[in-house]
Amino acid sequence: MTWADFWALIATLNGEATEESCQHLAEELSRRPVSDIVGFAERHAEALYRLDQEKFGTLPVVDLTARFGSPFPQSSDGFLYARCAAVAAGQAVWERLPSLRRICPGGCLLLLARERYVQ
Repeated sequence: MTWADFWALIATLNGEATEESCQHLAEELSRRPVSDIVGFAERHAEALYRLDQEKFGTLPVVDLTARFGSPFPQSSDGFLYARCAAVAAGQAVWERLPSLRRICPGGCLLLLARERYVQ
């Protein structure tokens, strides 16, 4: 799968990985050959990997503080979901992430390709 095809599929999320938008994307993937589902999963993994940078992983959780008002650190799961949300936001957001300060949750995108492949 080309990057253009991957981002076209991601665009079906309309910028947000909600259960409804992920279901729509899952339906689209289920109409495609297994090679496209595998290709989608590979591109998704690569997109997440490219965001796996310390400068993003050490950002505190937005609007959440620890007991004494100090920034609340991200968990590894939280960081993974934040990267998924960044991908779900679309190509334009993903490409300019090095300049962003805030990333939001969006975990349902994680299992989508695997679930379509199994079905």
